[in-house]
Amino acid sequence: MTESFFISKLLNQVGEFSSFENFYSKLTDFYKSENKFYEISAAKCSELDWPSGIGVYVVRAREGMDVVYIGMTGKVQRMAPDSVKLEIKKNGFKNRSKRWHPYCFSEKGRYENHFEFGPNFGVNELKKQDEEVRYKYHLPISGLVIDCFSLDEQSAMAPTFLESLILQVYFSSNGTLPVANNVL
Repeated sequence: MTESFFISKLLNQVGEFSSFENFYSKLTDFYKSENKFYEISAAKCSELDWPSGIGVYVVRAREGMDVVYIGMTGKVQRMAPDSVKLEIKKNGFKNRSKRWHPYCFSEKGRYENHFEFGPNFGVNELKKQDEEVRYKYHLPISGLVIDCFSLDEQSAMAPTFLESLILQVYFSSNGTLPVANNVL
């Protein structure tokens, strides 16, 4: 079954899922069957072994299904007036470790090896602040897992679409967004 066909089937069933967990289980099972699913975890942020490429990632509790953040990397881009393609960046996922707004995988300071989110300052002021006061929330990386859904040119799917689908089902099931997500 192609990825597009599978997602089309999921879309037709979105209202029928009894819970986010049920939907998420079907999604992960499909991506595992296509060898496009990676579950990463580590005791230290610097040891997170992100896959190559682009796609969607879900930061969640190691135990259970408490989702903290749903994000994406990569985009569909116009290359020429008559050419549009999925832009594949080798370090797309890997660059998530270097991100500092609106979240951070901290590798130093008081919150070393924590996933931090809820910035206390705007994007232009955040890096000027002491590391201890940049974010409201700090979760030890050792208690988290990051699920990565890898997309490639054969996927014919924009990362924003898959991210939005996962967020929409989460919102529909829970009446809220994951704690570190601010918009859908």
